[in-house]
Amino acid sequence: MIFGGVEVNGMTFSAMEKMKISVTHGSSANVIQLRVLEQEKLIENIVPTTKLLAGFNLTSVTTRREIVLPTYAERVTKSTLFEVVDGDKGYNVILGRPWIREMKVMPSIYHQLLKFPTPDGIKKIRGDQPAARKMNAVTLSSNKAEGISK
Repeated sequence: MIFGGVEVNGMTFSAMEKMKISVTHGSSANVIQLRVLEQEKLIENIVPTTKLLAGFNLTSVTTRREIVLPTYAERVTKSTLFEVVDGDKGYNVILGRPWIREMKVMPSIYHQLLKFPTPDGIKKIRGDQPAARKMNAVTLSSNKAEGISK
């Protein structure tokens, strides 16, 4: 679905039709970094495809690959389609609306909490800001040590 007219980032709808590019809003996708798949040696499972994630991090990102991976949370495993993005974006994985819908999650941004049904009743996953900051700091410092610039 395209919002805001017949043009997205200078590309008309008819041009995108010819290129067979699917346009998706960034929050309507599950996203994973290519470097994560390379580290986990999962690149052989990547399927070539082209999608434009519009409105993603206040810009647009063109993905050229996708992969289906199992996600596991509190004894619930789901096969999840991820869009694969290049470059270091400061995160490993983003679970978007498709995963939230599939898991029947009730998110609370204020409480940094996800609640969802499981075979054992309602389970919760709490966000941990200090741990996330610490992991991000480790990633940034290791990138600087390796000479990778941001």
